[in-house]
Amino acid sequence: MRKESNQELSVEEVKLEEQIVDSIGDNIEKIEPNIPKKSYKKIVTISSILFITCVGVLGYLANQGLLTPKSLHERYQINDSGAIQAIRSDFIQEIGVSHEYKGLTFTVDHIIVDEKRLMILYTIKSNRKKGFLNNIYYEISDGEGKRLPLSQSYPLLNMDLSKHKTYQDHLSFVFNESKIPERIQLDLNLQTSESDTVTEPEDSMKEDKTDNSYEWHVSIPVDHKPFQDKKIVYDLQKSCMINNQKIHIDGLTIYPTIAVVSMRYDPQNTKKIFELVDFKIMDGSKAFTRGVDGLLSAGSDHNLNMYFESNYFETDNKKLSLTGTGIRALDKDKLKVIVDIDNKKVIQSPNNQLTLDDINSNYITLRHKIDGLQFDMKFMDGEGNMHQTNSQGYSTDSEGYSNLFYLPKNKKLMSPLTLTIISYPTITEHPFEVKILE
Repeated sequence: MRKESNQELSVEEVKLEEQIVDSIGDNIEKIEPNIPKKSYKKIVTISSILFITCVGVLGYLANQGLLTPKSLHERYQINDSGAIQAIRSDFIQEIGVSHEYKGLTFTVDHIIVDEKRLMILYTIKSNRKKGFLNNIYYEISDGEGKRLPLSQSYPLLNMDLSKHKTYQDHLSFVFNESKIPERIQLDLNLQTSESDTVTEPEDSMKEDKTDNSYEWHVSIPVDHKPFQDKKIVYDLQKSCMINNQKIHIDGLTIYPTIAVVSMRYDPQNTKKIFELVDFKIMDGSKAFTRGVDGLLSAGSDHNLNMYFESNYFETDNKKLSLTGTGIRALDKDKLKVIVDIDNKKVIQSPNNQLTLDDINSNYITLRHKIDGLQFDMKFMDGEGNMHQTNSQGYSTDSEGYSNLFYLPKNKKLMSPLTLTIISYPTITEHPFEVKILE
């Protein structure tokens, strides 16, 4: 005798049932005109039995805990382990608010939120018959229209509206200073075109926009009760030396969806540290890597917050540490690259590793043998005036790597130009460990 259960089917199970029903109906419609009525009745009976059997199997799997919402993270393109475990732990809020405009409907289906991070899981549905959805750019504010200090992800889209009618993804935010309000206002534009050319979202965000220029608007309520006091705090106040460079680890805070290491690079260091190589949280034998949705850190060398996948739902509270294999750094007196744009040559560069490949009124091309060189967007001309590039580009070939540094249009720049290095590929191997729980 089958045991009855009052357990409700999850969203995933209900949708799977709907797919079964739709599939049965479609197949019946296809074969109905070509079969006798008696045979048709038999097919309907067999289909009904199959449907009831499938529903029974779904119910059994749900009761046994074998049918989980793991496909939810796949549908919304969520990859970091902390957020996936949050979903599996039912740490998710259902929203269901939409705005339709110009044949495109933007729906916030769910949010995953704690004191530090907010993830908006959304669906875009299209009624258009042609064109491409190339991009989404947006901003969020509190219920009173105040912009919030935060770090945010920039998804890239390239959806052919003639072939696809639904797109699902997520937006990710890390709140640097402010608290997450009880209501979030999301204002956005869905960028469409006649071609499949993808535009970087950062370029779109540089436009001088006002609130009225956004075309889609959704107001998202945030229930604070599920994540109230849900965090694990370790006050560390420890230091470590890596290749004679001192690093202060002040603390680790583990939230349900993100872990944050608070740290500082000692101002007396002789090198500018760009990265702690292979820096991760070790919880027992499991590693939780740095970065969530491309968001790596916030702050400055003297007050730095590094972001990691969360181990909140997986920690064994027995052995916990921070580990790495070295640093990527450069001597502080080698951070400037000076380019003589009149005589077309590099005057100064680290270890004379850079060469000038090309220069014109639009950009400077610098060649390097190792990948990983990046410059600050701001630079100085020969008269000490500060300017800002609007773009940088990178390319590679069999002989090395090229950095394209675009120059501002319609500006007379006095030579030489001084660029500041913010990332350099020199790595010093030096394994280290900061123990938290032993």
